[in-house]
Amino acid sequence: LKSITLPSGIKNIYYQTFRDCFSLENVTLPEGLVYIAADSFLNCPNLKTIMIPKSVTQMSDSALGFLFDKQTNKYSRIEDLTILCAPNSEGERYAKDTHFSYRLASRLSGDNRYATAAAISQESYDKSDTVVLAYGMNYADALAGSLDKNNANKIMCILKQLNDEGKTVIMVTHDEELKEQGKTLIEL
Repeated sequence: LKSITLPSGIKNIYYQTFRDCFSLENVTLPEGLVYIAADSFLNCPNLKTIMIPKSVTQMSDSALGFLFDKQTNKYSRIEDLTILCAPNSEGERYAKDTHFSYRLASRLSGDNRYATAAAISQESYDKSDTVVLAYGMNYADALAGSLDKNNANKIMCILKQLNDEGKTVIMVTHDEELKEQGKTLIEL
């Protein structure tokens, strides 16, 4: 498992929940999550990005981004981890306090957020076989369906390129025009 998006409804991530997930690279935490305990993502050496929602109000100082060496009994940092977070959030505080690289996601307008999310997804999922684009509870429609026509077309081009490269793309949408561009359509 290289990438995981946790479902909504999760309020807490407890001590060592994702410990020793050696292949885990990208994590998206759900809006509504409040607490991330100590060592929740301990010894995940390949972790590259983690999206921390603004709803998180408490994180232990060793919640994520660290490796523990039993021989020396010391912690070390994952050097190339990037935390994606909102400005003035617990995620930003954690990144600053622990000296991790971070990107502020919500300083952008709505359309730019979607385009940025798609670009991050393309970068993050280069080595993954599946790209899943779906909405959290804060949005009324799926990714490209809420954009102006120009940005929606850009997103669809990225998704088509990923699909042409052999990735499976799963997109949830209510937009009839976007639905028609898919190779396989499953209506619920």
